[in-house]
Amino acid sequence: MTFANVKPNQGYTLVCDSCGMHYESSHSLTPMGDKTMLRMEMSAKPMTFTSKIISPIAGAMMKGTMKKMINKAFDDLARACESAG
Repeated sequence: MTFANVKPNQGYTLVCDSCGMHYESSHSLTPMGDKTMLRMEMSAKPMTFTSKIISPIAGAMMKGTMKKMINKAFDDLARACESAG
């Protein structure tokens, strides 16, 4: 993954090309009083013929697993940030 569109104190985007897919993960930081909200948006765009055929099937199969993994990662991040203060 490569950092792109880095905006200090506002957010950043991670980009990656792998297995015929182009992935982007945008992270934005929004101050909310004495806290900060972290928002992440992900996209995956098939770039090859094979990935265009397989991605709808694989996406449907992996959606629940990815959601659980991302939620756990954000929970872990929140715990680490809140305990560091």
